[in-house]
Amino acid sequence: MEEFQNELYLKITAQHKEIEQLRKSYVITSDRYSESLVLLNKLTKHAQNVAKRVKERTKESVLAAITARDKAAKAVDVASIEAKDKASKRTSALAHNLKSYPEAIGFIVASAAKAAVDAEKSAAKASKLVAAAAKELAEAVALAEAEAEAEAVALAEAAKKGL
Repeated sequence: MEEFQNELYLKITAQHKEIEQLRKSYVITSDRYSESLVLLNKLTKHAQNVAKRVKERTKESVLAAITARDKAAKAVDVASIEAKDKASKRTSALAHNLKSYPEAIGFIVASAAKAAVDAEKSAAKASKLVAAAAKELAEAVALAEAEAEAEAVALAEAAKKGL
C-alpha cells in the first residue's frame, strides 16, 4: 500500500509540475498576444495617418495640377492675344503703308516677315510657360509619390520590427 501511495504521490507531483508549466506557458502566450494587439493597434493607427497624409498630398498634387493647367492656359491665352494684337497692328500699318507708298513693298514684306518671327517667338514663349507648368505638376506628383513610398517603407519596417 505504501508503494501505491508513493506512486500516486509521484504522479500527483508530476501533474502539479505540468500544470505549473502550463500556467507559465499561458501567461507568456497571453503577454505576447497582448503585446501583439498593442503593436497591431499602433500599426493600424500609423497606417491610418499615412493614408490621411497620402490623401492630403494627393489633394495638393491635384491642386498643383489644376494651378499648372490654369497657368499654362493663361500663358497661351496671353501669348495668343499678344501675337494677335501685334499682327493686327502690323497688318493695319502695312495696309496703310501699301496704299500710301506702293514703292515700299520690300519694306512691307520685311515687316511681314518680322511679324511672323514675333509670332513664332510668342508661340515659343507660350511653349516654355506650358513646359514650366508641366514641370511644376510633375514635381508635385513626384513629391507626393515619394512621400507615400517613404511612409509605406517606414510602415513595413515598423511591422517587421514589431513582428
